[in-house]
Amino acid sequence: MMIATHDISIARDVADRVIFMEGGRIAEDARSKDFFTAPKSDRARQFLSKLLPAHKPHRTFHYRAAGSPIG
Repeated sequence: MMIATHDISIARDVADRVIFMEGGRIAEDARSKDFFTAPKSDRARQFLSKLLPAHKPHRTFHYRAAGSPIG
């Protein structure tokens, strides 16, 4: 499945691979883990530093069976 989004937090949470575009061209094509931990392009690093500050924790989703406490 492919998802095109401008919401980088969605991409961080669900993508296996990220294609970062700049000016209508592919600036970076990487595994999601690599892109979010060590982007190669300067523009991607700048973009991520503004939208995903280092101190902001990665979202964690907790799933539970109906009626069970999350823990």
